[in-house]
Amino acid sequence: SRLMKLTPGDRVALLASIGGSQGLTTAWCALQNGASLWPYPVMDKGAEGLGDWIAASAISVYISSPSLFRHFIKSLREGAILSSLRIAKLGAEQATSEDFAAFQKHFPEDAIFVHTLGCSEAGNIAALRLSYGDRFHDGSLAAGKALKGMEVLLVDDDGKPVPLGATGEVVLHSRYLSAGYWRNDALTAERFSADLDIPGVRIFRTGDLGRINADGDLELRGRKDSLLK
Repeated sequence: SRLMKLTPGDRVALLASIGGSQGLTTAWCALQNGASLWPYPVMDKGAEGLGDWIAASAISVYISSPSLFRHFIKSLREGAILSSLRIAKLGAEQATSEDFAAFQKHFPEDAIFVHTLGCSEAGNIAALRLSYGDRFHDGSLAAGKALKGMEVLLVDDDGKPVPLGATGEVVLHSRYLSAGYWRNDALTAERFSADLDIPGVRIFRTGDLGRINADGDLELRGRKDSLLK
């Protein structure tokens, strides 16, 4: 919510199920800041009518996965501008420069584009905040910089920090991590550990690979294993 600076005047579209991380985070961020939450049943209605619903409901905050965003954008009329929207926040998958270009085409010039990286074990980890006139290289967007309360480190197979610009496993240090995996003590022990230097802080090995680019932003580089995310 700090990234989006939600206010009681905002109308936040709820497009994901609250049974998942993105939907639950959307609901809490809206309600804790006094904004109103507007559910739209995408699974039943599809993305085709979403643009008209946003305009008619004066929705100001759009939050979804990049996949749904792409279907939504394809449903819009050529030249359509979603004038009520001031924020597009994409997460749960990696967004691309094409997604940002679509945002520039259909959102107002004072709108903000937010790309987040998160996981079920830690919630939101990092974010990249772009304004309408920003330019970005073609391809996948960076995940951005670590959010408050979250330290992101890149380590090698021995757990040692990799040199700046090198690829390593993304490891999180935070007080705000999951307690572990339900009834799976072995996996919990493999992925989670205590930070012996800072009381209350724990460590989570994500299995994701990443590097820090010249702008200081985290870029994802795939997985250490065959897990699909």
